[in-house]
Amino acid sequence: MRTSHLFRRCIVTNEEKSIQSNDQLLRIKDVAALTSISKSTICLWVAQDKFPKPVSLSKTLKVWRLKDVRQWAESKFSGTENSHG
Repeated sequence: MRTSHLFRRCIVTNEEKSIQSNDQLLRIKDVAALTSISKSTICLWVAQDKFPKPVSLSKTLKVWRLKDVRQWAESKFSGTENSHG
């Protein structure tokens, strides 16, 4: 059973990778879920230039590129700071 469980885990992981390409666009609720940071903190950090700015698709629709959020997170874990730091 252990092998079966590991196999299913690998399949899910590969599916998640194919779904979450770096070009994927995320709404704020998705960014909050991905980073475990509240929506209000994300908005505050964007205003303070501590988090990547979203792309405006319209007056009311803003999205983040997954690659920008990943790069921000990697810079936090690696200890290197960039312009969003």
